[in-house]
Amino acid sequence: LSYRMGLKDVRIKKGIADLTLPEAELSLNLKVDKRGRIWSAGGRYQAFHSEILFKKIAQREWWDIKITRLDLRRWIFHFKNRRYLKRGYLSGEIKIAGSKMVDSYISLTDIDMGYEDIPLILKDIRFSIKRRDGPYIMDIKKAVLLSGKEPLYLDGSLEFGKLLKGRVELRGRRLYIKRLSSIFKGKGKGGLKSELFLGISIDELTVEDLGSGRFELLISTTTQGIHIERLIWEPQEGSFRLQGDLLSPTSPLNIRIWVREKDIEDLNRIIPINTGFINGTVSGEAFLIFKGKRKEEILSNLGGKIKILFKRGKIKKSNIFIKILDFLSLQNILKGRLPSFGSSFPFDSLIFSGKIERGVIHCEKFFLKSPPFDAVGKGDIYLKTNTLDAEMGIRPFQSADSILSRIPIVGYIITGKDRAFVTYYFKIKGPLKDPDVRYIPITKTAKGLIDMVKRAFTTPLRLLEKFGLPSPEEEEGEPEAEER
Repeated sequence: LSYRMGLKDVRIKKGIADLTLPEAELSLNLKVDKRGRIWSAGGRYQAFHSEILFKKIAQREWWDIKITRLDLRRWIFHFKNRRYLKRGYLSGEIKIAGSKMVDSYISLTDIDMGYEDIPLILKDIRFSIKRRDGPYIMDIKKAVLLSGKEPLYLDGSLEFGKLLKGRVELRGRRLYIKRLSSIFKGKGKGGLKSELFLGISIDELTVEDLGSGRFELLISTTTQGIHIERLIWEPQEGSFRLQGDLLSPTSPLNIRIWVREKDIEDLNRIIPINTGFINGTVSGEAFLIFKGKRKEEILSNLGGKIKILFKRGKIKKSNIFIKILDFLSLQNILKGRLPSFGSSFPFDSLIFSGKIERGVIHCEKFFLKSPPFDAVGKGDIYLKTNTLDAEMGIRPFQSADSILSRIPIVGYIITGKDRAFVTYYFKIKGPLKDPDVRYIPITKTAKGLIDMVKRAFTTPLRLLEKFGLPSPEEEEGEPEAEER
């Protein structure tokens, strides 16, 4: 039996995937025995310069399919209403015994597989697929990807069974992406169903607006979780390192970050963090220890150290400093001196350092330079409840002599060599978004805070110099400070 027909507007759809075939010609040849059984079969599918030849071996349940340069631009494949494989060519030979694929070879060339923030073209990939009595095994014999004009090389072996097993390694000289978090994008449901090893080594990884540097990632997955053996990215004026288990209730995940003069909003391209409350540039370092699966568990176990300098920015929705400004205005200390800030509080620099123990940030140093006043503070921030308990000393930008007549009721004068100024002390307690801010007399102020105020406002701040800020004028000897 021989049969030939034309195909047009053929569409195959199943669930959330659909495939539209190009216009083509299909020919079939069948040999049937006296009992009506197919003795042998063969056929040809031809579309433009592509063709698929298939035949059934006589008296055996074996099929041999040969594909010659199938033009994927004309095979329109959609998954979840998104088109994949926009261009490329597929060639190969597939052998099927019964319902099993055996000793097959497939080659994909010039495949466009750009994904959101990682523009890649799969220039050439050749792999073999085998299956005996067990799972499918895919050996990647050759894979060349292009990022711009730079080649990336991929190799590995994957086993498709109840678990996805194997290894995949990617290496290259240069790669450009818009954000580092793109490498880790992906969603899954349920537990992990893989035992994989992934290695990535890029001599120069460039992240838009953040710089370029060496990148290395070694990661493995098991049914229990994801283990990051090593993640390193070292751009100019910065470093990002990560090691440990993701979302593990017992094993910690360690993150170490060092940056200098980076835009705060750009840090979202390294690690997703909430920067909506502050903008400006940031320098400093942080070492964080995570452990747990749920948010409450992670916050309760969070530990580490942090030392950060923010410069030339605004604190958004800063109820703390707005309330302090209101207090100083009521005392006529700042009358007529400042424009309206609205809900954002501008600053020239802000230094914050401390340690984190079991979800509590113990602030050891807080120093703020802003247009209306300087501030020094210390206290605790409770991450699990989003509350704080702190004290703050404020120095308005007005000379002590000009406001001396108003001071004895609320303020205190600190003097040092060649300087004299007024300080106010406040207790800050409650929810982070809108805590209670109250003026407190010096008799109820912690001695540690008073000592910090004296050191900060009467001596050169060498800490500022380390962060690249101008320090007060150097003075010979230690300045004397006293309180009135």
